[in-house]
Amino acid sequence: MWLVAVLRIALGLAGLLTMVLDPRALLRNIAAWTSLEVVDGRPWTFVFSVWQRWDALWYEEIARDGYHAGNNTAAFFPLFPVLSRVASLPFLGNVVLGELAITTLACAIAFVLLYRLARLDIGRRAAILTVLLVALSPVGFFLLAPYTEALFLATTVASFWLARTRHPWLAGIAGGAAGLTRLQGGLLLLPLGYLAWRDLRAGVLTPKNAPAWIFPAVGVFLALAYPRLVIGETGSPFDLQQAWGARLAPPWQSIGDAVGHIARTGDPIEMLNLLSVVGLTAVALYGFRRLPLEYGLYALASLALLWLRDTDNLSPLMSAARYSLVIFPCFMIGAVLLRSRLGIAAGLLAISAVIQTALFVYWVHWGFVG
Repeated sequence: MWLVAVLRIALGLAGLLTMVLDPRALLRNIAAWTSLEVVDGRPWTFVFSVWQRWDALWYEEIARDGYHAGNNTAAFFPLFPVLSRVASLPFLGNVVLGELAITTLACAIAFVLLYRLARLDIGRRAAILTVLLVALSPVGFFLLAPYTEALFLATTVASFWLARTRHPWLAGIAGGAAGLTRLQGGLLLLPLGYLAWRDLRAGVLTPKNAPAWIFPAVGVFLALAYPRLVIGETGSPFDLQQAWGARLAPPWQSIGDAVGHIARTGDPIEMLNLLSVVGLTAVALYGFRRLPLEYGLYALASLALLWLRDTDNLSPLMSAARYSLVIFPCFMIGAVLLRSRLGIAAGLLAISAVIQTALFVYWVHWGFVG
């Protein structure tokens, strides 16, 4: 809880000073829904408006006005904007405050449950390191931005935690919430299905409780069906993603395109994307047998999606570092490697926190990080 409070205050002050001292808007002209940004000339409003960047404006538009066919809002899953709309009611309908309330609460829940889950398998010291590695990662500020990262991390970790502590229906409901938050929530079918099969064989799970593992797929199905059945959206999920130039590609093409892009432009954000995908994959493969199997199934499936995604937009691996942030088993493995090397861990965390601050300032200036 203290970690969340410190990060929220520190990042908020950094963003406020950034915009007061140097209110540049690097790529704002290519963003959507910028009319929603709070820009009324009063410096204190920067406390809120510094978080209104890129996807945050999409979610704000959906929370305010709902989904509409043909404007690509259907590409964004519904749970976060719905919760933001509900959370805005105590703030007299201010959706920005509602979004920030949801992300702050979700981030706190995610950190608490991640600590408890990691402590089951890797001990207290490594559990603390796991939370710090996630919170202070170079793109960790997205956990407090009005994006889905905090909510998705909270629901996925909750699903694991509840399944591991043998609450199958609650685990399924949490997995269904993850499926309503992001498409990747459907990947929880793998760990929950494996745990259900294992517990059935061991006799600690009754057959009537086993079907709970399919709830993540139900959540994804509802999120994809609603735009087509209710608002009349005709584009498929793949069509909607093509608005950002995203497409499926073999891994050698996506990685090759990223390497070529870096060679041509020297883009540091794409370097971070490439390092995230390749580095976390190496960590996941190394730790596959060092954690219970359910972690490896989820981590490798999540990483496989990143290897198969290529974009014809700002960079081939656009947003990959942000998508990697919620693959928490990789951070657990990293914590295991560092728990007996606390000096190295402290140095890495300090460097990562400095990079996070720099990337946040760049993002506040409408630079695209993810």
